[in-house]
This record gives sequence, structure tokens and C-alpha cells, in this order.
Amino acid sequence: MPVNGGVFIAHPGTQHSYQAALALQERGLLRRYLTGTLYYRRTGGVVGVLMRALPAKQRAGFERRIRRRRLEGLDDSLVSSMDIIEIGHSVADRLGLPPAMGFRLFQFRQERFQRRAARMVEELRPRVVVCYDSAALQVFEAARRVGATCVLDQSIGHVTQLIRQFEAAGLEHGQREEFVSNSLAEVRAADVIVTSSEYVVTGLKEAGLPEERIIAIPYGVDLRSFSPRTDRGGKGKVQALYVGHISKRKGVSYVVDAFTRAQLPQLELTLLGRRVDDVKIAANIEGLKHVEAVPHQEVPGYYRRSDFFVQMSLHESSAMTVFEALASGLPVITTPNSGSVVRDGVEGFVISPRDVGALADRMRLLTEDVGMRERMSHNARLRAEQFGWDKYRQRFGALMKDLAEAGPERSVETLAVHRERMAAVLGTESHGRTLSHVGAAAGNGHEE
Repeated sequence: MPVNGGVFIAHPGTQHSYQAALALQERGLLRRYLTGTLYYRRTGGVVGVLMRALPAKQRAGFERRIRRRRLEGLDDSLVSSMDIIEIGHSVADRLGLPPAMGFRLFQFRQERFQRRAARMVEELRPRVVVCYDSAALQVFEAARRVGATCVLDQSIGHVTQLIRQFEAAGLEHGQREEFVSNSLAEVRAADVIVTSSEYVVTGLKEAGLPEERIIAIPYGVDLRSFSPRTDRGGKGKVQALYVGHISKRKGVSYVVDAFTRAQLPQLELTLLGRRVDDVKIAANIEGLKHVEAVPHQEVPGYYRRSDFFVQMSLHESSAMTVFEALASGLPVITTPNSGSVVRDGVEGFVISPRDVGALADRMRLLTEDVGMRERMSHNARLRAEQFGWDKYRQRFGALMKDLAEAGPERSVETLAVHRERMAAVLGTESHGRTLSHVGAAAGNGHEE
């Protein structure tokens, strides 16, 4: 039996929740993990039934893909999933439904998920309930009834922050008033809000949340799967990389515009990801390649074959692809809105969103200055090593243990201690290992 009544965690998707659940299990805290997605179990469940119905050849391919829907080490007996709902939602998503119908389907999915999670809270009576944005309000109501501490994991910047960013960019945000209202009610209902970056913290404060109830714990990265290549800086053209959805929110159009403006015949840019909205990308640009999708196991190879990474999001929490790039030893050009742990002039450059001129300038610097790329590459890997998934689990698990012991009344007091610890982590450079500083040589006037 988990200590102190344990922690119940519920996420309608996946994101980093597998790691959060494992963090709780490692500390003996996990009461139950509910995921709204298809979860792969070696035996039983809907996935097992589907696999047994497939011919042997197709079964092997399906199993290779579906293995991503589990986390080694996480006890299957502590995982509950809503497989049928997720299968239906995934099929509908692929059909490209009209926005109004898609929103209603999303609401139906979230409603069903919250109802099940709320029932589980009342049955299990945990000490802490962790839910994720857009699927927490009903669950928190149940948590209040059993006296549990309500923890909201705000896994992306608040929707009011997205609206401001899109309006500043002259873009239609497409957010419904009903969704915005629900999102504000969720953050107000939480005793504690855990997020991943100062960008999200800033947005929550702008939405009226007191800073004392918010903590940023950066995500992690698989340091074994994503690692630097040994022959970086060889002959041939310089390779820039973007990985992620091709969308307005991700700022891909600014990346392409800056690549065109930089006019660097020795630079090639690869965009790896699926187009998910009507973002305009010019066709037939010399040196630009778009790869729609590749098997997950091939993605690390794209990082290793690249020389630097570009991520110009308008709105994020903390982009996982930036962690992957750092772990692969890539200097990163990004924005504060990506919520990354990149430090300007150390592991790359942090520039204002939508600043195509600054982006073109930084792309030129990293293309032409091999020494700068090598120094930033060295720093990038060191930075990533501070944020492996094991570090995330240690930090998240420690917070949940203390919150379980403290109860709702002392949650703010407990959070203050962990906020101080995280401030120290984010201010630490490399645990004593040597960084190569770029400073004013980068052309940004930043002295180290």
C-alpha cells in the first residue's frame, strides 16, 4: 500500500505523465495512474485483443509501434486506461473533422475521462490528486470531498497566454470562450500548479494566479537515445534542423523566412514533422527539405546528422524537442516562449518571437563560425545532462512526497521549499564541469 494514502494521477493523453507516474511508483506513492490513451500491456487489455486478431506479419509491425505506449518499469497493475475512447478519438482526428465537430468530440472525451477519474478518486481516497490541464475540474471537486491536495500539471502555457501571443502575431487564435472559462476555473481550483518553465509561470501570474502556488520543474530527456555524434564539424554543408508539428503555434514560417533571408548556400534546413494547420510555407526553396514523418526510432539520427537546431515557437510549455537537441549536442536557437533551459550565448541563442532578422543573423553565425558551434555543442550536452528523466523524477517525486505528508493546508509552505531548490537547479551551470562561454563573440553583447 502506498504511504500516506498515496497519489492518484490522471492524464487524458500521455506527454510526460508516464514519467510522473514512475516517479511516484519509485517513492512508493503511486496509488493509481489513469491515462486516456491506449496503453500497451504485454498481456490482456484491448491492445492484446487487437494484436491476437492480426496476422503474424502485421502483428509484429503493430507491436513495434505500440511499444511506445508503455514505460518500462511502470507496474501495469497500477495503470488504468480508456482504450476504446482513445481509439475512437484517434480515428476521428485523422478524418479531419470541421472545427466545431472536433471541439465537441474533444469535450465528450474530456468529460468521460473526468467522470471516470472523479469516481476513482472517491473510491481510492488518495492524499494527493494530480491532474492535467483541460481535464481536471471535476476531478478536483472529488478531491476536495475526500480532503486531498489538488495538483494541476499545467502542461502548456495557459490559453489566455496563447491568445495574447497569437494576437500580437496578427493570427486568429481560434479559442472558444467556453474552453477559456474552464481553463481559468481549473487553475483557480488547484492548491498547487506544477509546470515546466518560467514562460508558463509568467502566463499564470498574468492570469491572476499567485506565484506562491506555482512551481516550474523542467521536463527531461532520454540521454541514451539522444546523444551527440562523434564526428561533428566535418566536411559538407551545414545542416539546420527543426522537429515538430508544422504549424503557426510552432513558428515554422519564421524559421523558413529567416532561412531564405540569410542567403547561405552552404546551409541546408530540414523540417521534420506533420503539417497540422494552414500555416503558409513557400515551396521550392533551395536547400529546404520537408520530411513529413519517420518512425520514432529514426528521429535521433536526424539530430545526430545536424549541426544546429531551430525552434521558434510562439507558445509552449517546455518543448521536448529542444531537450532532445541539447542531448544530441546541438546548439539551439529558440525563443523565451519555448520554455527551454537554453541560456543565451551558452548553449545557443534565445531571441524574441517573430524576429526573423535576429533569427537569420544567428543562423548565419552558427553556419559560418565552426568554433562557436563546437563550443555551444559541448555546452548543450552538459546542459542536457542536468535534465535527464531521472532528474525530473527525483524532483517531481520529492515534491509529491512532501505534499502528501503536508496536506492541503500546508501546501504553499511546502511548495516554497521546493521553489528554492528549483531556483538553485536552474541557476546551476554544469555541476562543476567546464562550460565554453561564447559571450560577445556571438554578436549579442552578452558577456559571461
